[in-house]
Amino acid sequence: MKKYPSGISYSLLGIIISVLVWPFIFAPFSSVGAVISLLVLLFVLHLFFTTYYVIKGDALHIKSGFLVDKTISISTISNIVETTSFMSAPAASFDRLAISYGLSSVVVVSPKDKLGFVNDILKENPEIEIRKKT
Repeated sequence: MKKYPSGISYSLLGIIISVLVWPFIFAPFSSVGAVISLLVLLFVLHLFFTTYYVIKGDALHIKSGFLVDKTISISTISNIVETTSFMSAPAASFDRLAISYGLSSVVVVSPKDKLGFVNDILKENPEIEIRKKT
């Protein structure tokens, strides 16, 4: 079993924090708004720092806070493509991998150690096509 924490894009985190703070710069202070913003910020931080991926045998387990808890069979993975997609995903970084599996499913992840992650997946299924960004 190998655990891979998600990489973290501090620029992405900065954008999220800016969006949460922006209303307080241009609007009168509201204690309700402050509490809501603080709760959203804590939720986002929780997701950022509890996103990880575990490879155990033929299973890839994807965990992101209490929102995402998914397991896919590595034998069903057809390709892994480097991406900087902005789509919502259990990935705390813009440096991402799009994993295609099953008939038409895709999950986007952002392991901090992308090379080690891909190599460990390839040990389980060497038939996976790997495509890098161009």
